[in-house]
Amino acid sequence: MWGGTDITPNAQKLRALVALLALRSNTPVQVPEIVDELWGDAPPGSAIPTLHTHIYNLRKLLANCASEDDSGEVLRTEQRGYVLRIPPDAVDVHRFDRLAQEARAALGRDDPERAADRCLEALALWRGAALAGVSTGPQLSAHVVRLEEARLHVLETKFEAQLRLGQHRDLVSELKETTRTHPTHEGFVRQLMVALDRCDRRAEAIAEYRRLRGLLHEQLGVEPSASLKRLHQELLVTSAAPDRAPSPSHLPRRLGDPPAQLPAAPADFVGRGEELDRCGRSLVGEGRGTGSCRVLVITGRPGMGKTALAIRAAHRLRPHFDDGQLFTDLRGSSRRPAEPHDVLGGFLRAIGAPVHHLPDGPDARAALWRANTAQRRLLIVFDDAASPDQLQPLLPASDRSAVIVTTRAERLDLPGSTTVAAVPLRVDEGAALLCALLDEPTAEGANLEQLVVLCGGVPLAIRSLAGLLRASCASLLHPVVLRLAPGRPESSTGRKEPCPR
Repeated sequence: MWGGTDITPNAQKLRALVALLALRSNTPVQVPEIVDELWGDAPPGSAIPTLHTHIYNLRKLLANCASEDDSGEVLRTEQRGYVLRIPPDAVDVHRFDRLAQEARAALGRDDPERAADRCLEALALWRGAALAGVSTGPQLSAHVVRLEEARLHVLETKFEAQLRLGQHRDLVSELKETTRTHPTHEGFVRQLMVALDRCDRRAEAIAEYRRLRGLLHEQLGVEPSASLKRLHQELLVTSAAPDRAPSPSHLPRRLGDPPAQLPAAPADFVGRGEELDRCGRSLVGEGRGTGSCRVLVITGRPGMGKTALAIRAAHRLRPHFDDGQLFTDLRGSSRRPAEPHDVLGGFLRAIGAPVHHLPDGPDARAALWRANTAQRRLLIVFDDAASPDQLQPLLPASDRSAVIVTTRAERLDLPGSTTVAAVPLRVDEGAALLCALLDEPTAEGANLEQLVVLCGGVPLAIRSLAGLLRASCASLLHPVVLRLAPGRPESSTGRKEPCPR
């Protein structure tokens, strides 16, 4: 369609040319690529002249449909090829990709309503199979495969969003139809099992797993994925003990990547090699069979860089925890520390729990958290913890998970925990930090080391001083040392040197 007019060419080769140029709009398509798409490995001798004819006819077709407001040539010759210059949203594929991206982003922000709307808008752009009525060559065939995979992913995202909105009863029939069309797609089967379970049709959910397992055995000779096996086991356990605390089978498995909430690692982090090595030894290794997670407590006075050390260690250890990483500020040093009940709500939503299915009571919410983390490998950073009582309900119930805690308290009595003290930086480490913050190659190393000593090696003090120096200039480094150092020399008039401004 162009300006509301259907301009689809009748000639198959011209259709394929339009499709290729539109799919790669605003990007030059080389002549050899077009020839390969239209004629394959054995193009005729007249391929190039025929292509020129197709281009002429296409330009004529576009010119006839252009409005008076259109400016410039739509189909241009560039870089030994051709490029179709049109707005991205003028091509349904590009609009679909944009909407799909917005849907995934909304789901990541725990906005299932917006995610569902974007998915429905994206799926409405489909009016049949991709590139129906076009004779596809190698490139267009690859596009067809990609588009179909993208469509299925958007459909999966839509189901996930609707499950979070509590629409499981409305989804059962659509999910059943989808799983029959794609019988070995584990994502759809998993969502159908969750929807059936929430409708109190647990036996049917278990039957769906067994149907999929039989198909995978028969057709591919493989087992279902570990996550689907875990969901099946949870359904069996819940069926055997219906009066238990809420099971993680009531939580939809989150699509896409696991939660990754770690703040960005400090770019100017220096030193702490011994402390980082100790963090790694304490938190990484095989499960101990105790059922309790590993806990590392980083203690220290304010300004010692406890949070920076925790985040740096977490980023180094992240590959060992493939079920996700969580971060929260417990505000233990503030007048209003974070409530464990609220923290658990955020964590459960981050790993896939819909808002409508979170229990209100603190004990029930803690029980749901323990049940849902029992088989996971999570890394959690609790910044600025107040006390063991604040932390205890938040600990995951898995010896494959690990926790890093920062606190101003001298100690936190958590069973089995390891304590690392954040001490002042060494002089060389502090000088490296100050140099990185100043970004001033002319700064004298001796002055930097003196400043670090005068700051007591405290990272926050070093950063504050760097901010003051950046606001003035590097030439004031020496006067600053003189000002801060005890027993600084006096001027010829008998007065002490003034503090630099």
